[in-house]
Amino acid sequence: MTNEEWASIARAVGLELLGEPKQETSTEIRWGNKGSVCLNKETGQFYDFEADKGFGVHGLLVEHNQDVSAVLERFGFSGGVASLKKVVNIRSPKTTPLLSRDEMAKLWKEAEIKVKYSDNFIVLRFPEGHNRSYQKYAPYCKQDDGFWVCKRPSGELPLYLTPKRSETEPVLLVEGEKAAVASEKIYQHAVACHHGGCKGWQKTDWSPLYGREVLIFPDNDEAGFGFADDISRHLQKHGSLVSVCKPPEGLQEKEDMHEAVERGLFADHADLVNYIKNNPMHRPAGTLYFERADQVLGQITEPEWLIKDIFERESLVAIFGKPKEGKSFVALDMAVAIARGAEYFGHEATKAPVVMLVGEGKRGTVRRLSALEQVGRSLVDAPLYLSNRGTRILDEDEYQKLVDELDIICAREGEIGCIIVDTLNRNFGAGSENSTEDMTMFISRLDNIIHKYKACVVIVHHTGHNASGRQRGSSVLGASMDYEFQVAREDIGGDMYVTLSQTLNKDGQGMANLDFKFNEVDLLGYNMTSGYLDIVTDKPKGNIKMRGTHAEVDRALRQLALEKQSAEGGNPEDYWFSVGDLFGVCKTKAGNAMKRPNIDQYTKEMVELDIVNHDATNSLFQANEYRNKVEFSALYK
Repeated sequence: MTNEEWASIARAVGLELLGEPKQETSTEIRWGNKGSVCLNKETGQFYDFEADKGFGVHGLLVEHNQDVSAVLERFGFSGGVASLKKVVNIRSPKTTPLLSRDEMAKLWKEAEIKVKYSDNFIVLRFPEGHNRSYQKYAPYCKQDDGFWVCKRPSGELPLYLTPKRSETEPVLLVEGEKAAVASEKIYQHAVACHHGGCKGWQKTDWSPLYGREVLIFPDNDEAGFGFADDISRHLQKHGSLVSVCKPPEGLQEKEDMHEAVERGLFADHADLVNYIKNNPMHRPAGTLYFERADQVLGQITEPEWLIKDIFERESLVAIFGKPKEGKSFVALDMAVAIARGAEYFGHEATKAPVVMLVGEGKRGTVRRLSALEQVGRSLVDAPLYLSNRGTRILDEDEYQKLVDELDIICAREGEIGCIIVDTLNRNFGAGSENSTEDMTMFISRLDNIIHKYKACVVIVHHTGHNASGRQRGSSVLGASMDYEFQVAREDIGGDMYVTLSQTLNKDGQGMANLDFKFNEVDLLGYNMTSGYLDIVTDKPKGNIKMRGTHAEVDRALRQLALEKQSAEGGNPEDYWFSVGDLFGVCKTKAGNAMKRPNIDQYTKEMVELDIVNHDATNSLFQANEYRNKVEFSALYK
């Protein structure tokens, strides 16, 4: 044979032995997942880049243990390999070799995985060592003349769907033939899959699943998650009730239902169905979707606490207060506790990487960290990352740089637990905190970060000038929070005390207040100081100043005592009164009756300040006129 004659059959031989190519151009054909085997159409020469060797058609046939003479005769050449003469073209050498019914039946028996999509389309996988084992999954379609060819049929591909009990039973949809075959070992109803990979689903006829309940078990990788999201939307548009689960923790990346079944991750059919319905896939950030209520009833999960009973993953948190109240100290303590996996003043912390956007000065933060090191809160092996400056989250380019940096930290440390924005103002960007539009964009980008990294975002922020009980700026901010904490400073006897109180807990009552004392320390090796917060249980009372509201409640208590003494006699110190008794007696500055909720608040404050007698059992109060006069005088100095 001439070189030209060998080249004329190279493509057909390659298609027969190597299956459907990954890519074909006018000059070359490539096979393999990465295009590692290449055919030069002009010369008829093959080259295997992984093995780093080349060969012609003859070499390819020998490599695959083929009878060279027999193969050549099928292409119109006879007389043996030594003296081959071209006699007649049985088929054009440019066409894919055909397989008879008997040849196809033999391949069917030899395959380790066989999936029949239709009478005219099957997919086979062959065991290691088989002359076709180089191709993971070989598609075969039946032509009109009854012969089979190794390729997909043209047009829309059929769906693989096992015929089970009825057309109304739930269908388990998996990705790939191997996963489908494995699923049939445990799932008792119909199993479905498509051919062509996660990106080829649009070439498939999905109508057999329209209007049915479909349970989707995706491959454990981003491509699999994307396919699950795409096909679930498509099916729901056609009336299907769809549940998509997240792969179980026992699966490694890129593994699927096949590995889940082989490892016995599900005890039986019911266990599998229960898992799929109660472990929904997290949709990509910003995705809008709806689920029926009866689908989500079983989706309650335990909180993934970063700091137990304080805040959890995938939440938005605010720590706010007036300037110089100790907000950054509180946030830093929380960051260190999470990065170390140590307790946060009696609350268990889960170790996870923490990122701090240090907008108010990296140098000061480093000094505070040094102070914590000196008192035993070691940061060795603690994945705590500090930015060199604040960022401008409203700026698109700056926001993208932030996301890129977070991706790098994720690749290095694993899933980020907490991202602290200290402060909002220093990380906001060119916008107004009071603008609904700007604040909405800011929160939207933080939400994207929360969902992308499954992290908690903590915002350190200031109170408004005339509203010490809420955060400054647009109401959009406060309305977006899952948890809120207020920090308040009080200087008593020359010492600084900080109180942390929870003002919002989306699903609970909130934690009890925590009181801290600021401790100043000399930084070892440096001529400078810093400090840290340490919890106290015996915070001293400050200089109490009786407000007009307190004085009015006190006046009302004395008035009621005198009236009761006048009517009944006895000693005034024997008389106790409820909030209801005070209602209608207490007056505002304008002379109007105080509202009952206000009276309730003022009496509680007076009890906390220890300036009235209080019967906690019966919730009764006694006028301070009848307390020990020395004690009372000392109290109001």
